[in-house]
Amino acid sequence: MNIRLALLLTRDTNFEKLLGEALSRSGANILTFHTLDDALQTLCGRSQELDLAVIDFDHGCHGMTLLEAINACCKTLPILVVTSSDLNHAA
Repeated sequence: MNIRLALLLTRDTNFEKLLGEALSRSGANILTFHTLDDALQTLCGRSQELDLAVIDFDHGCHGMTLLEAINACCKTLPILVVTSSDLNHAA
């Protein structure tokens, strides 16, 4: 898959940096959003340009809202869903 433009919804700056470095090596540009409203606005306006959507499910219901919007307006857009796990929490 040739990714030219990806949408990323995350609050995790470490993940943002890691993904940015990985995709930029292949020449991709990443549109990074920290709020659902901004991601939705771009999705509506630039959905035909996007090659990939990456959603960090630490956003909870916001991630589901973005998934539903992608399904409604660009059914063929590949989606990568990620989430972090706090392995250091007390049992």
